[in-house]
This record gives sequence, C-alpha cells and structure tokens, in this order.
Amino acid sequence: QHPAEQAASHPQAEQPASQHPAGQAASHPQTEQPASQHPAEQATSHPQAEQPASQHPAGQTPGHSAQERTPSSQAPLVPEVIPGIEFSTEYQGRDVHILGLYIDYKNTAFQARLQAFVDSRDARNRKMCLRLQEAGIPITYEALRAEFPDAVITRAHYAKYMLGHGHINSMTEAFDRFIGDHCPCFVPREKVTPVQAVKLVLQAGGVPVLAHPVLNWLRRAWEAWKPSTAPTPPPKNARCGPLPPDTAC
Repeated sequence: QHPAEQAASHPQAEQPASQHPAGQAASHPQTEQPASQHPAEQATSHPQAEQPASQHPAGQTPGHSAQERTPSSQAPLVPEVIPGIEFSTEYQGRDVHILGLYIDYKNTAFQARLQAFVDSRDARNRKMCLRLQEAGIPITYEALRAEFPDAVITRAHYAKYMLGHGHINSMTEAFDRFIGDHCPCFVPREKVTPVQAVKLVLQAGGVPVLAHPVLNWLRRAWEAWKPSTAPTPPPKNARCGPLPPDTAC
C-alpha cells in the first residue's frame, strides 16, 4: 500500500499533467492579451496617432503640388505693350511708312497734330463724295460712315460702297473710272514727308523706325549713296544683315 498511497497522494499534491497546460493557457489570458487580438488592437490604435498610409499621400498632394507651391500673389506674365504709330508718308512720289515706337501718346502737341491729320482726311473724303455726286453716284459721307462705322475710310471703302449699291460692276471699275489717282473724282490726301514724320515721333519722345525697308526701294537708295568700299547689298527679298562698319545712317 505504500506505493499506492504515495501514488494517490501525489495527484492531490500536484495538478494532473493533462490539466496543467490548460490551466496555464486559461491563466495567461487573464494576465496578458491573446496573441490573436494584440495586432488588431495595435492596428486600431495607430490610426488615432497618425493617418493611415492609404490616406497620407492624398493629404499631402494638395499642399505639395506644383500649382500650390507657386505663390498666389505672383502676377501672371504678360507681353509688353508698346505704344506706337505708323505714318504713311510720301517721298519722290512713292509711299514710305515710318513707325514711331515708345511714343508719349498723351503728349498734347502730338495729339493735336494727329487730330489735324484726322480732320484733313475727313475733309478729303467729303470732297470726294461731292465729286462722285457730280459724276452721278448718289453717295454721302454720312452714308459711307454708317456703312463702315469702325473703319478709317479709304478709297477701297468707296469702291465697296459703290459695288454694294449696284453703281459699278467691280472694284476695279471704281478705280478705273472714278477714284483712281488720275480720275476725275480723286482728291489727293495731305502729304507728309518722312522727315516730318520722324520729327513728330522724336517730339513725342519716341523712336522712329523705317517700316518694311525692302519694299521702300532700299536697294536703289543704297546704290545711290553707298561708300565706294561698301560690299554689294544682298539680293532682293533676301534676309537683311547688319550694315557694314563705318556706314553713315
């Protein structure tokens, strides 16, 4: 009986081996969080401390785009607007156009001279209307202005008016019969020389420039007064290069 008593007493003194792991497994959850729940609690606790990775780039994008980095106060780039004018002048029976760049268009003397040009043009147009009336064309300056309200009236507008009202059969006929340079209804405009135009531009603080010089017989003028050592100018319609050194302009 001694071994039997010992065998019977030992189970009472110690927990059975079959229950010991279960007892440990049951006691551990009371002191520690189960491994299956621990990552889940970490995953739910981290979003409270910082944004989820799926939302983090989206949160940065509006603040770090190229447009957002540009200061809102920076003005957009715009082209420079240059005040200027183009004079249609005459020299030796040919038209010469003179540009005036960077002019002070608010200059009172300059404005008065331009207004004189406008008044002269209006007077010329009224005279041409009177001559056309004498030639049997029923036209008035007021009717011409009403048909082309936003235009600077030229002889082309006379031709369009007459063609549109059935007085002529073509634009060419208007110039051949009535308003050509040597026709009975033509009134020459007030002549302005290139020198006068340059002076007006300089008086207005501007920079005078010869417009489209190739069209203005520049090659013939070069041949007339070029220095004897000057090189031959480029052929007609070729790109113009810089003038040779020591060339008087």
